[in-house]
Amino acid sequence: MVPFIENSLGRKLLLAVGLPSLVIAGAGVLWLRAETAAMAPHLHQVVLGAVVVLAVTMSTAHFLAVRLLLERPLQKLATGMRRAEDGDFLYRVPVESGDELGQLAQRYNSTLAAITDLHALRIEDAQSLESLQRELELKRELEAQHRLVDEANQRLQARLRELTLLHDLGRTLASTLELDELLRYVLEHLGQELGYERFVIFLADERTGDLVAHGSYGVRAEVTGTRLPPGEGVAQAAAAGREMLVIKDTSVEPRLEGSRVADSRGTLVAIPMLYKGECVGVLDLFRPALDAFAAEELHLLQSVASQAAMAIANARLLARARGEEPRPGKPLAAAG
Repeated sequence: MVPFIENSLGRKLLLAVGLPSLVIAGAGVLWLRAETAAMAPHLHQVVLGAVVVLAVTMSTAHFLAVRLLLERPLQKLATGMRRAEDGDFLYRVPVESGDELGQLAQRYNSTLAAITDLHALRIEDAQSLESLQRELELKRELEAQHRLVDEANQRLQARLRELTLLHDLGRTLASTLELDELLRYVLEHLGQELGYERFVIFLADERTGDLVAHGSYGVRAEVTGTRLPPGEGVAQAAAAGREMLVIKDTSVEPRLEGSRVADSRGTLVAIPMLYKGECVGVLDLFRPALDAFAAEELHLLQSVASQAAMAIANARLLARARGEEPRPGKPLAAAG
């Protein structure tokens, strides 16, 4: 079929109606000519002319009817479909009749309206989703800021607590120069105020270089009074090196073999008490857990050791001024 006819429903209808009519009319003319040839030789020509006039008239009427009643509504419907395909969902096909084509146009408009509503809802949903995502992002940012503020507040509170404890310790240590009283307060401060459950305070014997366990907390009483000669144990290593030693796993440290402080697996911290570059003693702290001391705790313990070192050095100077010989081997009773 030629594209001229194939692309038009109206032309197909004209061909479907006109071609059979033309065949029937031609057959009728031939039959009439055969029947009237003898009686009226020219009658078929008159009939043929009448048939031609009738055919032209009917074809014109049929063409106009198909054009006005079928092709134009279909073209309008096709135009609406093309515009919808291009994204114009607001265009509506004119409904000009109540027949099947009018009903089809009406249903198409209703379908297009529903699609438009769905499209609008999709746009609204996309906007709502975008707004929700922005809100969630803002909420996450606010939560992150709150966490940072909370962490900063916790750090400030910890620092304030640390400074308060150090201030109280310094004020109390400055109120007396009696060595035993000083060490007793340090024991109580570390054990009761700061909550350390097991530790020993070693003092350096200036004559022998030994470290003497002058006070203890949370360990067996016989620990107090024991001596560590130079080069023996972790406490002596911290005193000799003038720096803090942290043993994160005491079970793999050979220098702690036979230790009465670190008598189980855990963490040991040895902090030298330094005053003007000299080591006056060592704080030995133990916890029965691996890597159990945080960096902030170690910083606080070093500050406590520094204050205690200054107070101990001053107490020894006072004892010398009185003509007394400091006796670090004289132990305090075990606390805790």
